[in-house]
Amino acid sequence: MSDARRRRLEREVARGDPPARAALLGERARAGDLPAERLLLAAHLGDPDAREVVGAQPPCGDWFSALGDFGAEVALRAVLVVVQEARPFRRALEHPGARSEAAVEGDHAWAAAACRPDHRAAAVERARGLARQQQVFAERFGPGSGVSWHVGWTPGCACACAGVSAVDAPGVLARLSDPRSLPWLADAVDLTPARARAAIAAGLLGWALAGSR
Repeated sequence: MSDARRRRLEREVARGDPPARAALLGERARAGDLPAERLLLAAHLGDPDAREVVGAQPPCGDWFSALGDFGAEVALRAVLVVVQEARPFRRALEHPGARSEAAVEGDHAWAAAACRPDHRAAAVERARGLARQQQVFAERFGPGSGVSWHVGWTPGCACACAGVSAVDAPGVLARLSDPRSLPWLADAVDLTPARARAAIAAGLLGWALAGSR
């Protein structure tokens, strides 16, 4: 794709020209700027222009389970989105100065919601520890409960931490069609499959189309 054509398409997208966005995605994919697997993921997440480019049809199988087909990082990122819909995370963020962070680190991922600024470092370290622990357990014993949780550690503390391994993430996704089948979801999350799907799509689409490998 020539720089001039890309700039023209970007200007047309900025002006709100609907066909230009699909054309830009297609040009980025052909130029290698947008990996094919990311474009396919965007189509799966429901982006209409990505679907137009790849010719994708709405999935006929389980939408959540299919996310695992896009690799460990996608599965981990999707689980992190769901984890951050949990009541403990939302409650922690109601406090002044609260902050939420999450990251994928190789074969595991973590999320932390610090209820106050001076708890941030401890919350992140605890979440990272939970994620590493889950990965060790998964490697030793196979898929397990999916997500490890910790909420609060001193009186009045509302910090929420969670960790998940790459081994467990696909199993968590496969059970999101019936959140009640996951004890931690039934207890901790006010979640329906429709809400989980919308949250995952909103949380992953920008990353999918960013184009970095």
